[in-house]
Parts: sequence; structure tokens; C-alpha cells
Amino acid sequence: MINRNDSLAYLEMYDLGEIGKTYELQGGMFLKPIVVESKRGKFVLRLHTFRSEPLSFEYQAEILYQASLEGLLCPQVIRTEDGSWGFPTPDGYCALHEYVEGVMVDWETWYRLKLRPGFLEALGRKVAKLHDILRRIKVNGKDNLDIFLPPIQFDKLEDIRVDWRKRLENLKEKPFACKPAPKKFLEVQDQIEVFWDKLEMSILKSDLLNLNAQPVHGDISAVNFIFNSERRDDPEEAVFIDWDCVHKGPRIYDALGDVLLRIPSKHPEWNKFSCEEIERYLNSYNKTSEIPLQENEIEVIGVCIMARQLEDLRQRLQIIPTLSEPEGIKNANLIDMRLEMMNQITMDPNFYLNKITMKPF
Repeated sequence: MINRNDSLAYLEMYDLGEIGKTYELQGGMFLKPIVVESKRGKFVLRLHTFRSEPLSFEYQAEILYQASLEGLLCPQVIRTEDGSWGFPTPDGYCALHEYVEGVMVDWETWYRLKLRPGFLEALGRKVAKLHDILRRIKVNGKDNLDIFLPPIQFDKLEDIRVDWRKRLENLKEKPFACKPAPKKFLEVQDQIEVFWDKLEMSILKSDLLNLNAQPVHGDISAVNFIFNSERRDDPEEAVFIDWDCVHKGPRIYDALGDVLLRIPSKHPEWNKFSCEEIERYLNSYNKTSEIPLQENEIEVIGVCIMARQLEDLRQRLQIIPTLSEPEGIKNANLIDMRLEMMNQITMDPNFYLNKITMKPF
């Protein structure tokens, strides 16, 4: 996390004019950015721990720049006065971004938006256009991510599972084991392990490892959309933010991000698997995309949906030792809900180990 004194020192590297207010921006699972108001405009100073080296961050910054030239609305990285994309610090790579005005909705609002006619279809169009633009982009920099960061890199699943088990073992050390979220993870670790086994078997039986890779956002989620204040129900007018996980990967896994089958923690009664939700979204995606989904992509929908549930649990496992008591209780509830969702997915008659039946495109 960047403190206020450090942020003021870092801002001297930029041509921003007189600095006004600086304050912490709420939201995000890992780090809190700093909002900067200056004579030149409003910006966000962020510490990047996923892409923490210059060449790695250059890839992210160049993707955003090239995507904007292709017509995508996305927050640009502001160069320092010497022309750099940012600067290294002991804790990661620090960079200044454009601030995106608008509204971020909470999970309950997102759930209700999905129920509205046309919302999922509009979302599918939005993501398809994003992928079409990213597919055309060629940039410098390192496109790979550390395998222990989100999202799951399927060809490194064995190493990912080793890391998962090590983190669970660490939770057994006091005082973590008695906290709500760590305690819940330890209670259900064997049940979750069964789903890791199913995911691994499904990957081996599918063509997932042979799918074409392209630049993808890496973390398509309701919390990474900024809606137009006057059009809060229109995802096509929204802006994608938080590009820290941008990398090369299969577009179908990216498309099936944390925008489907995600229920607010206060409403476990809403935690129902919906094949219709997936079909509406992906049918619209497919009709919009310049390159229709291929049969081998359609066949791994089920694998990707399962992987998304496990990826969420993997991210929570990383942060839970630092959570407050209320946040720990909330995360314990979400762990239960993800586990229940995986049970529902595998029991649904439309679900197969490596395929979900889709309506004809």
C-alpha cells in the first residue's frame, strides 16, 4: 500500500501542476490506490505487485495505449516527465493512471441487473468487442504472469495446486486457524480438493491446453466495470478498469470471468446455478465476435466455469490471514457459497465434465 507521504514524493516525477487533494480509493481485494486531484486533472496512483518489473508493466501499459487507439475506452497510464511508464519501488512497480469518472455497482446491484432483459446480452457484446480489439494488438514487454497470480494458468495446474496446499498448511498456524475464514477453509479443504481433482481431469480430457491464446483482460468482473453515471444499467457504456492481470490466454476463460454465477454474500438463498444465464451471455458474445466461438472453445465452457469458482477461492486463500473479523465472516460465507455453486454445477443436467449444452449459435 502507498502512504500519503510517499505518494506526494512520487508525484514530483509527473507534470501535473499544482496538487490538490489526495485520498485513498476504496475497493479492490489486494491494494488501495491513491486518488490525486491536480491542476492537470484527476488521476490514480497505484502500486502494481502483479506486474512489478519494468518490462512486465510495459506490456500492460502498451496494451492499454494500443487498445485506446483501436477505440476501446480504458484508463491510460501517464508517463513520467522522463517518458517512463512508471518507476520501481521496494514493494512493486508504481504508476499513475487516468481516473475514470462513473459508478461501480455492488454485487447485489449486479445480481439485479443480470435479471433485467437485455443486460446479459449487452454484456456479451461488450466483452466480445473487447476481445476483438485485444486480438489485433501487438506490443512489447513481457506478457506472462507469475503462475501464483490470478487467473489460473491451466498448463501450470500442478504447481498451482502445490501452492494451494502450502497455503492451507500455513493456516493451521495460530492465530489464523481460529479466525472465521481460515477456519472455514480448513473445514472444507477436502471437499474443495475433490473439485481440484475434477478440474484437472477435465482439462486432460478437453482441448483446453491447445486453444489459441490472445491478449485478454484477465480479471473481467463486476468490480472492474465503471458505469456511466447516467446509464448505470448499460454495460456497453461501461469502462474496463484494473488491467493488472492482462496476459495471453484463451478468450473463453476470460469471457467467463466473475460476471456470472456470483452472488452477494448476504443472500445465500440466491446462490443458484443458471445455465440460461451462461447461454444468454455467450450467445450474444458469439453473435458479436468477429471470430465465432469454435467447437473446442464451446466444449470447455464447463471446465472454465468450474475453474472460475476455484480461482475465486484461491484468491481468498491469499488474503484471509489479513482480514478483519467482519470481513472474515463475509469471506467464510462466500467460501461456502462457492462450494455450493460447484456442487450445483456438477449436478446440473446440462453440465458435463467438459461441456455445457449450448443453444445453437
